[in-house]
Amino acid sequence: MRSKRTLGLFLVGAVPLVVAIVLATYYANQQRPSTILAAELSSLAPIGEIVVGNVVEQNFLCPVDELESFRLMAATYARTNSAKYKVTLSGGLHYGKEDFLIESANVKDNAWVDFKLRGAWKRCKGRTIRITIAAIDAVPGNALTFYTASPYYKAKISLPKKLELENRQLALEVNTAAGTGEKLIPPIIEDVKNNNPASAPLNIPRESQSELKTNYENIGHFGEVTAAQVIEQSITCPVGTLKSVRVLAATFVRKNTARYKFSLADGAEPPQVLNVDASTVKDNDWIKFVLPKQIEKCAGKTLSLKLVSSDAKLGDALTFYHKPAYYSGALVAPTDPAFTGRQLLIEMNR
Repeated sequence: MRSKRTLGLFLVGAVPLVVAIVLATYYANQQRPSTILAAELSSLAPIGEIVVGNVVEQNFLCPVDELESFRLMAATYARTNSAKYKVTLSGGLHYGKEDFLIESANVKDNAWVDFKLRGAWKRCKGRTIRITIAAIDAVPGNALTFYTASPYYKAKISLPKKLELENRQLALEVNTAAGTGEKLIPPIIEDVKNNNPASAPLNIPRESQSELKTNYENIGHFGEVTAAQVIEQSITCPVGTLKSVRVLAATFVRKNTARYKFSLADGAEPPQVLNVDASTVKDNDWIKFVLPKQIEKCAGKTLSLKLVSSDAKLGDALTFYHKPAYYSGALVAPTDPAFTGRQLLIEMNR
């Protein structure tokens, strides 16, 4: 009898404790911020100029309980564009859709574009969401692009149907602006027009260095290098015997047919020339020039490296990368204040 009474008293005392634990857990959960999907960006590559008729569509499974905001990474091709875009986020019968207008003139190169929903889409996790990017008036030479990355969330690009975009996804973040404030742009790209490199020049010992290589911090590109644009770089040779030079190029994720001349001049000597067919160039890859005639006793000589095309035009052109100065030499052309303190991304004997 006593044991039953003891058990009853224990249960009476335990019930309020259980209720308190449940309520505390519930309210704690209510105060937790929405889950955040932050980009794990690798192998960034642009889709190419998004012009009228070239719609980009991405379906993805919502990874958060309450969807409040999202962001996409855009690029301007290092120019000022005036085109307008409509970005649509569709949630089907559950949420309807929201449209957003992008004014290209307000977009920074290689930067996030943030979108804030009018109201949070609750109980979103696991539902299919669609992002559509459509140009209103963009044409080649006056257009944005958006970046893709290797897969890091459950999604697949639906449009455009390009072989290069298989197993690619839009560089996308959700709830980051609402949950964490502004994030820094990944270090492999930057808005070069800010002219504020984050890293100091590398200290390369000239006498013992047998090869010149660089990291990928704070790189940018020159935009489409057409027949009207020359890229020329002066450099004090840092190696004893120069065997090869390579530059980092990009195709804008398209098949280009333009031809380029890659030349290296050693003082009064005739320049050595490599003819480059853009159709053979891979996106975000090196163009390597193995010199027909090695330059002996090269250290300390002033070299001139030049990239020029006779037929490249907007929509059919390569670009080349640059970064903060990291060896002795200066960018000769193009003469643009945006490239002050920048150098063509070069490696030697690699």
